[in-house]
Amino acid sequence: MIKSDNLLAFQKRYKVKRKQEYRKPVTTRPNQWWGPDMTKFDVNGFGWLYLVIILDWYTKRLIGYALGSRITSGDWIEALEKDFSTRCDKVSRSYEIHLMSDS
Repeated sequence: MIKSDNLLAFQKRYKVKRKQEYRKPVTTRPNQWWGPDMTKFDVNGFGWLYLVIILDWYTKRLIGYALGSRITSGDWIEALEKDFSTRCDKVSRSYEIHLMSDS
């Protein structure tokens, strides 16, 4: 009866705006894309430990890491510099190394 008498209120429908789909870059050589990541775990009797790693996406090898009871920006830099000097004898820009984080 309400519908047939055209008494329904008009409801505007909103379309959800979606972000672009995330696609991980394709690597074609070592030292092209590095991925930093962090995790934490609880050690009985000690507390939380934080582990920062840098991973080469092409070779899946660990580039560097830092471990500590607190995490600071210095730990991220330490993880990046840990093995960088032995892997790369030139400036990083000449290697075109890119960092991709999931955060």
